[in-house]
Amino acid sequence: MTSFADVSKILEKELSKNRFRHSLAVARLAGELAKIHGWNVDDARMAGLVHDCAKEWKPRQLIFYARRRRLRVPGLQFILPDSPNLLHAYVSADVAKENGWIRTAAQVRAVASHTLGRLPMEKPETILFVADLAAYDRRFKDARRIRRLAREDLRAGLREALAVKIKDQLRRGKRIHPMPVAAWNSLWT
Repeated sequence: MTSFADVSKILEKELSKNRFRHSLAVARLAGELAKIHGWNVDDARMAGLVHDCAKEWKPRQLIFYARRRRLRVPGLQFILPDSPNLLHAYVSADVAKENGWIRTAAQVRAVASHTLGRLPMEKPETILFVADLAAYDRRFKDARRIRRLAREDLRAGLREALAVKIKDQLRRGKRIHPMPVAAWNSLWT
């Protein structure tokens, strides 16, 4: 099994300085939320560390990898025309699993769904989704509030994280992938 320190050394060389710093910040918050809400802290930290290992890949490389590996990506036809970077979550999950950096199904699902969410949003997926959006390196005004809220009520933190993502897409006049909308709607049932 590869240790957190070993994977950190690898990613520090492969990722930009800012992306690596973000990955460490996500790992830290994921570990904290896991401890509070009952997911294995080591699994959460490792998922946080590797969640963006393919984030800086070029769109063509992400598309090629996803097709070659036949990754199951919800709404793939929605993503390909204008948002191929959204594939990074699914590719990162597969790369991390293939390298032995993550081993549990919960870690794989959490990494794969950290950008768009999934149905159902179980505890690991929720923790990583919130940790990515509200990590300590995030400077937008709602990040601190979402971190605080998620410590007290993970579901409420998820609701606010989804709201921030959806509002941001609306503000920028962009299409909204159906998965975050479905995840949002599922919180009200």
